[in-house]
Amino acid sequence: MTYGFSRRLVALAAALVISGAAHAQEGKTRAPATGLAILDCAPADPAPEDSCLVRVPSGNQRGDMSFRSLGDAQADFEFVKSLDDVPGNLTLSATMVLIDLSVGERSARVRSWNRERELISRVVTNLPTDEKVAIYGFGNDIVELSPFSTSRAQAEDVVEGLEIKEQNTRLVANATRAIELLSQQDDVLLKNLILITDGDEEGLATVEEITEAAEREGVSVSALGMFWRAQGNARTTRGIDVLKRLTDPQNGLMEEVFLQNQSDANAVVSDFIRSYGNSVKGSGLIVPVGDPAPARITIEMIEPVVGQPGQTQTKSYSAEFQPVVDPTPEPEPEPAPEPEDEIFGFPALYVYIAVGVLLLLLLLLAVLLARRGSGGEPEDDLEAGDFDDGDATGMPPPQDETHTVATAPPPIAFLVRVDNGHRFPVPAGRSTIGRSSTNGVVIPDGGVSRVHAELSGSPDGRFTISDLDSLNGTLINERKIKGAQRINVGDTVGLGSVRLKLVRA
Repeated sequence: MTYGFSRRLVALAAALVISGAAHAQEGKTRAPATGLAILDCAPADPAPEDSCLVRVPSGNQRGDMSFRSLGDAQADFEFVKSLDDVPGNLTLSATMVLIDLSVGERSARVRSWNRERELISRVVTNLPTDEKVAIYGFGNDIVELSPFSTSRAQAEDVVEGLEIKEQNTRLVANATRAIELLSQQDDVLLKNLILITDGDEEGLATVEEITEAAEREGVSVSALGMFWRAQGNARTTRGIDVLKRLTDPQNGLMEEVFLQNQSDANAVVSDFIRSYGNSVKGSGLIVPVGDPAPARITIEMIEPVVGQPGQTQTKSYSAEFQPVVDPTPEPEPEPAPEPEDEIFGFPALYVYIAVGVLLLLLLLLAVLLARRGSGGEPEDDLEAGDFDDGDATGMPPPQDETHTVATAPPPIAFLVRVDNGHRFPVPAGRSTIGRSSTNGVVIPDGGVSRVHAELSGSPDGRFTISDLDSLNGTLINERKIKGAQRINVGDTVGLGSVRLKLVRA
């Protein structure tokens, strides 16, 4: 009995160790380690190799990106939204809008349907223009109303003519089926579901089935609760609870729309559209610039503070990027040597060589005998005067050369790095600033874009700076700028996490 118990205890401990090691390994290339990854540097197909996939949770905004090389090779990365140069004709993101088509208890939902339909139409119309969108409806079963397309016309027409007529609403079963349909979009990297319903469930399934399916298939679930019953109604409260439990584990967004108050409903839908749009627009790929090299990549997310409306906090997510290494092909076996021909028991090639050498010696002997028989002395082919008295090397005498060295004009100012005092000279005229060596002012830092900003200066001490659509933005005295801004001597310039002070030369 004791021996059997000990064996089970050892097996359980080993399983826990193996499980912990697996989670630790999983967490190295993705963050967070469980649930839907916000930063995934080993994404599954169809994501391209040597890339990190960034999924911005609904209600969040993407902040700064930084990276640190993990080996001798210098790593460099950029954030991309366009997949034009990625093989496979991939789509970055797609959204399915799943609409509850049930009439509600005693058909009471029909009275507020026109207002609800107008709000749904606003959501569909204001989804990001490059997003693939499909419209599905459900009651007892799920039905496709408009297929996935980047064209909005068909989707908008479908919503404008939509009518509710279903008597039953099997929310969990049909939402789970919607997740399965999204998973079949093999050319899409980020898959999203927006569920529009009052949260009523008349089937026997549980909400956990949706959350498990969403995590398994990599689908982000958001919900727009359209409540036609009065606020505080028991069934309304149950519906809100269902939608909150359904969306929270998926990093999705859930908003409550009470149709009886039209102005509040419009405001809530506007907030939903803005938050969801920021999520889609902020998501994308991080790809290496040049040869891929190992690095630790960090993405910052600006997220709302729970229970404090209007307040935000910044949270960092880090993962390791390791380039994909093609396996070394096994060497092909060398073919077996073919048997050689033999002559008198020796390899034929050796015999041919020996015969050739013998014939050459006989020919030389014949030439020497012929020259001796002529009685003349051999004459030199060249007279002594045929040689030059010049340099024995045969090289022409060195020529005087005049070397000119281009002297760079003196700088009119310096950008002094605040953290280490390094001085970067600023020439007169226009100069680009960034970490690429092609810039006039090179700032070697991972938080600085390859071409980050442009600085213009004149000898009379007037300077302006412009942000060149950098990832982390440009700041003057900690205020983010747009367009060309005046900068004075003594001001501090912020490029990502780097701070530089402008001083006179």
